[in-house]
Amino acid sequence: MTSAQPTDQTFGPGHTPTPWFEADNDATYDEILADFVEVTSTTPKVGELPKLLDEHLAVLEGVLGGQRLVRLPTFEKIAEQNRDTALATALRSLVAQGAVRIENSDELDEAVRNGEPFVPVDLRLRPMLALLLDLRASAKRVLMAEQFVGAVREWWYLYSHGDFLTVLEKVTANGEHEFLYHSPAVSADYLPYLVDRFRRAKTDGEVLNLTTDDIKKRTVGPLAEAVEATECVTRLTALIPFDHGDPRHGEHIAAYSTPDALWFVHVVRPQDQSGIRAYTVSPDTLRETVARLVHGGAP
Repeated sequence: MTSAQPTDQTFGPGHTPTPWFEADNDATYDEILADFVEVTSTTPKVGELPKLLDEHLAVLEGVLGGQRLVRLPTFEKIAEQNRDTALATALRSLVAQGAVRIENSDELDEAVRNGEPFVPVDLRLRPMLALLLDLRASAKRVLMAEQFVGAVREWWYLYSHGDFLTVLEKVTANGEHEFLYHSPAVSADYLPYLVDRFRRAKTDGEVLNLTTDDIKKRTVGPLAEAVEATECVTRLTALIPFDHGDPRHGEHIAAYSTPDALWFVHVVRPQDQSGIRAYTVSPDTLRETVARLVHGGAP
């Protein structure tokens, strides 16, 4: 069993990879990444990554640092005074599963016995888990989505690594996080399906140019009737996340699935109160728009 810290060459100088250790029969961090790249660049492949709970991610992000971008719906409901217990339980669970290892456990135990001040946890992760966190943290762009179907609510986050790899994180209202990795070619087909799960996209309609005042006063023409008849709402936001400081919010689209159409309410520039457009979309426009949100490009 070995322990190592990968260099910053894997993801470039802007990201410090997560410390990892190899258990028996583990592939190395770089071997797993190379396999991902080889598979996704040669075939439209979808592969599964480890599943995690809110509490697992909360403790890993808390110990390892980094930005909190993803919703943790179950953990967020835990009372503030009970969160430390929830985090300690989650860490013990990860250790028991063999997913993580605490390198300085003796030092931590001694600090507790002696009532010493806080001692940082030296946490090492299995290679697959370390790579998963790094793929989340080092994406060139992120597409965030929040979807409502009746009373059911869920979130997805698509992490784009250029032309070779994308990672999709689905978050349920129960705080379960499922991950898939796949090629950009797969995401081009998969994401439009998630947005238009009832297959309502049919034709490109006339564009309604709106302002924030129009939205507030509901003077939005045929859009008002469409919103009233909506069966599913999906809010899409493009982020350019981790270069410097806080993520930069880009385009925002609210997709309204009605019985006979898919409407986009498109905010091209969030700071511009007049830059709002509403229109129905065809399957081709849906696909092209989602691809642009993921990979960039002018609207």
